[in-house]
Amino acid sequence: MKIISQHASTRRFLAVGALVLASLSGSLGLGLQSAGASTPTGVLSPYATLTNPTDTFWALTVDPAGNLYTVDTTNCQVIKIDATTQVSSVISTNINWCRGVYNMTYAVVAGTPTLIIPDYDKAAIYTVPATGGDVTQVGYENAPSGVAYDSSSDTLYIADWDNLGSPLWKITSFSTCTNAIPCTATEIYSTG
Repeated sequence: MKIISQHASTRRFLAVGALVLASLSGSLGLGLQSAGASTPTGVLSPYATLTNPTDTFWALTVDPAGNLYTVDTTNCQVIKIDATTQVSSVISTNINWCRGVYNMTYAVVAGTPTLIIPDYDKAAIYTVPATGGDVTQVGYENAPSGVAYDSSSDTLYIADWDNLGSPLWKITSFSTCTNAIPCTATEIYSTG
């Protein structure tokens, strides 16, 4: 009888210990896993491999699955942070396009999940597949600071930060805009 009682006490002690350890590992971010569980690969912090993590990120958007996208304007990289694993990955490393990137939006353009990125300094509209690839210029506008895409009309709306009197523009048939044939925005609202 005594032995059974000691085994029961030992089991209770181990169970309580396991619960405490699991609770601590969750709150401390230790990430303990059961045997056979796979460890996520990749960079666990989006800042770990970047040269200037304190002021390099400007644009930010999220897709319907909760994945986060940002632009590292120091290194001209588009970074995705997975919603489930929190593992970040660089999905584009083009150079010389991101000097004035303050905004971007996630959209499905012609069936393709796409990040649309206005660059104020370059007077350009860029796109990159949300799955990764090259950032390409697909449009022109004087000083784009923000964008919104209407999939029902295939229209990209653009806020202009520096063109006095003409703050709102649009590009119709946006899905037809390419690097070879970039589209030019037309004014839709003027204050003067």
